[in-house]
Amino acid sequence: MRITQIEISGLFGMFHHVIPLNKAEHITIIYGINGIGKTMLFKILDSFFNAQFHKLVGFPFSTLRLDFDNEEKIIFNNREKTFIIEHHNAEKGIISFDLSKYKTAPKSEDTNLLRHLQEILPFPISRMTNDRFLLHDTGESVNFQELIDRYGDFLPINYRNKKEKEIANKPFLDKLIANINLYFIQTQRLLSFDYRTNNRGSFERGETRMSKIDTVQKYSEELAALIREKHTEYAKKSEEFELSLGKRLRGKEITIYSDIEELKRENKILEDKRADLKSVGLFEDMKEDNSQIPNMIDEIERAVLSVNIQDMKNKLRIFDELYEKLNIFLDILNNKRFSYKKIAIHPKKGFVFTDANGIVLGATELSSGEQNEIVLLYELLFKVPENSLVLIDEPEISLHVAWQKEFLKDLADIVKVRHFDILLATHSPSIINGNWDLTVELAKNKVILSINA
Repeated sequence: MRITQIEISGLFGMFHHVIPLNKAEHITIIYGINGIGKTMLFKILDSFFNAQFHKLVGFPFSTLRLDFDNEEKIIFNNREKTFIIEHHNAEKGIISFDLSKYKTAPKSEDTNLLRHLQEILPFPISRMTNDRFLLHDTGESVNFQELIDRYGDFLPINYRNKKEKEIANKPFLDKLIANINLYFIQTQRLLSFDYRTNNRGSFERGETRMSKIDTVQKYSEELAALIREKHTEYAKKSEEFELSLGKRLRGKEITIYSDIEELKRENKILEDKRADLKSVGLFEDMKEDNSQIPNMIDEIERAVLSVNIQDMKNKLRIFDELYEKLNIFLDILNNKRFSYKKIAIHPKKGFVFTDANGIVLGATELSSGEQNEIVLLYELLFKVPENSLVLIDEPEISLHVAWQKEFLKDLADIVKVRHFDILLATHSPSIINGNWDLTVELAKNKVILSINA
């Protein structure tokens, strides 16, 4: 179930936009002046598909329509005191969901919510007035609703609005939202909030708090953990093959290569694959078996070699998908982006950065452009589920013009491998780089349909 067109009316009380998504290239670009509603549209979509209904009902728009490739559609009707979602299905007709109850904002007097946020956030929050609060990390002044919108995801479930849980647990609405994968890559990409448990230090043993961490470092740790999972699966498969060897031989489940040249060819394929896996960092100490198979071997040797080659090929298939992603990731960064630095992958350490002299660098020693590129590529290759609609807000942030011009080309290569749709918002002609057939201009009282369906 994939979105084919987005239409929104009354955005900020004045804008009407129709955005048909490109079905052929799977990349659609929206552009327009500041304040036209690009980021706001992304936030509206993200709120719905994450069941954040308090956010959804508060956004400034009147109607939103989503059309899908199976002829279904969802229509949002946002009025002053009501908010109705209609799901149009040919078989089931129109099913409505009333979210009007979320028009009532949480009260700043809800001391439980406020107290818990003050405990969990890694920076102080001070009350300025009855409904204004100062965030000491950024110096921003926000009201209580904005505070809940921004950090409500980190509240334990028992602190969240019970009515929201009740709606979110309706099977049909849950299923509707679950059927559409949406992934939002926002402009603020280099810092993440995460739950961390500290068994020592300033808070009690076992207590969990939210902390701010560098996204590049976070993804480095995630990648190392993912590689460890694959190695665990590899070890388990090795044990299964060893225990079942006799049974498989008796059942003739293993092909014994009768031709010595075929045996050599299969062994060469295996050696090349080992070298490929090592080149992207999936194995730290894997040694290629460069020993030559002699022209004359007896039947037992041929059987043993046949078993070893086939079992190893089957075990190494565990790494195929991860290898493909890492190969693209490293190729783009090392061969098309970085000029004076290199990134390598270590199966235990994750990302390893070095400068032109081979000196190891920390993630924070990279430029903001380099960090943004790493985060963008990592999320697109490793975190976005297949068949998703990916929203990318201003991919040009901190990127050199030369990198911006290469972005769409690399994005197209990733889409072919990952099979998702991209909707990106940009102010940069360099990102578009002449690909105007992929664009939709957003303007007041103007709709441009420049994409061939």
